[in-house]
Amino acid sequence: MVNNESKYYNYDKIIEIMEKNNIVVFLILLCCVNFGCTQQDKSKYIEVKYVNWSIESLVSPKLEDVLDGLNSEFLVSTTIKKRTIYDSIVKQIKILQPMKKEVIPDYFGMQIQCIIHYANAPSDTLLIGYQRIISLNKVVMQDDDTLVELIKRHSRYYHPHAGAGL
Repeated sequence: MVNNESKYYNYDKIIEIMEKNNIVVFLILLCCVNFGCTQQDKSKYIEVKYVNWSIESLVSPKLEDVLDGLNSEFLVSTTIKKRTIYDSIVKQIKILQPMKKEVIPDYFGMQIQCIIHYANAPSDTLLIGYQRIISLNKVVMQDDDTLVELIKRHSRYYHPHAGAGL
């Protein structure tokens, strides 16, 4: 009888040790996953704001007014976080060239506002106007259809009611 109890005791002890090891392994795994997730550079992202053109109204408000708080129901605000898309947009921004002053249009008509956040540098403000006019930190730039399309496509501009997860 004593031998049977000792066998059960040893078996119970082994199960107890295995359960503790499973908990330790689980905690180590959880820490590793958490560490890996926090290693993504969360300081690199692009805030995009524009007027939701899909809302029917007699007169669509100007983006400047919506950003100032008027007709806030028209404001669409998204964030571009995917590294590959972020890098593609920043690459296009770096090759922008200033427009000659004599060809700058009189009316800019801001359509989209983007604030580009870098890891170790001050943010840039990119404005996209009607007719694809681009302004980077208040300097009007030459057209860049690739840049405009990247931002519109990945900010839900064409589908403002679509879900997030950019």
